[in-house]
Amino acid sequence: MCDGCTQIFIKFKKVIRGAALTHANSFVAADDLIGIINLKFFAWKKNQKGQINLKNAFFYTIAKNAAIDQIEDEDKRLYNEHEDLLNTVYFSEKLNDVETKYLVEQILMSVENHERDALISVINNETVKEFCERNKIEKQNTGIKKRRRAIEAAANRINLLNKEERIKNDI
Repeated sequence: MCDGCTQIFIKFKKVIRGAALTHANSFVAADDLIGIINLKFFAWKKNQKGQINLKNAFFYTIAKNAAIDQIEDEDKRLYNEHEDLLNTVYFSEKLNDVETKYLVEQILMSVENHERDALISVINNETVKEFCERNKIEKQNTGIKKRRRAIEAAANRINLLNKEERIKNDI
């Protein structure tokens, strides 16, 4: 195990999951993208010397680029060295609850990309300032509005899905 990997993954696990969910698409599943993000991080970390200072945007950038990149053999070797840690941090029983995972996927599929990013920002307890910096928004008030509107849009879509389901079942 590399020095500091455990602390990094525990600190940024929600950010990495959020970045994967934000950039997942019909070609790359979120769980696969988490693995790719970690592979790219390992390759990057291997070349770093000294103190590492990471920000949330770093993992979102990796996720964006990783959604289209290929995985190299050396990356796979680095991933295998850390596989136990990753399984413990990312794929614990709580996160593999099928119903919860299905509900999250339904919610994320029902919202637009910019709304998905804002929702994941809220879920990951990202500060408004960090959200604004990552999305190049000048005013924090604008960031707050974007996040609030994303939550409202998701709630409206969920309520609509529930209503359609009740009508379908004659409830």
